[in-house]
Amino acid sequence: MKISKGRVVELVVVGLLLVGTAWLGRLVQHNYVVHPSAVASSGIAVAPMAVPARLATGAEAALAVRAVSQAQVLLVVSTDCPYCEQNMPEWKRLAATFDALGANGPRPVILSVSGAEETATYLQRHGLEAEVRLVDRAVLPVTGYPATVAVDPSTGAISAWTGVLSEGDHQAVAAWAEARQGAGS
Repeated sequence: MKISKGRVVELVVVGLLLVGTAWLGRLVQHNYVVHPSAVASSGIAVAPMAVPARLATGAEAALAVRAVSQAQVLLVVSTDCPYCEQNMPEWKRLAATFDALGANGPRPVILSVSGAEETATYLQRHGLEAEVRLVDRAVLPVTGYPATVAVDPSTGAISAWTGVLSEGDHQAVAAWAEARQGAGS
């Protein structure tokens, strides 16, 4: 069976379209977690050690990752992400857990890929108070959001839960927080 040049060109074009579609799918997945199930991984490598960020005022304020003196939990959010909206009650519960641990408990930090005003309004609407850093999607230490990233000051280990936190995930983060209460302080 002989294949014509036109058929070869057609197959190459179809192949390129499939590759392009796969690339576009990865791009979309970078902007939103496409499923609400949580995926946990412990000790994932995160680079750079500091995430370029800015305060709501616009001032540069890089966020240290893995080089912290106190346990911290990064809550990565976008104000137009439907899964972030679903995850807000879980983050509020975690914030209450951290508050109950006192001054030596983990420090939550919101990393928002949205603008300062949208982020402030969003967090106020949900009643979540925490330090906020604005970041570019391209420099996120995780590949999607919502994401809950726990940073251990004593080992530099990172644990990350991507997607809406399940009850088991909430318990795992709370247990992690309690185990590290005051660690590195």
